[in-house]
Amino acid sequence: MAVVSVTATGQIFYCPQCGNEVMTTKVGGGTLFCCGKPMELIDSDDTAEDAESPETEE
Repeated sequence: MAVVSVTATGQIFYCPQCGNEVMTTKVGGGTLFCCGKPMELIDSDDTAEDAESPETEE
């Protein structure tokens, strides 16, 4: 995970201190903070797989 600025809607940010997660709905730039520290961007590839590919049993 890396600390980055908001660049797109749908990005998910994570607070390593308390575990809060935030999904962006509007791009305004800047860095999101929680617990006094910058939040980390969760890898968009991991997020997309979790949200779009429900596991199925065969």
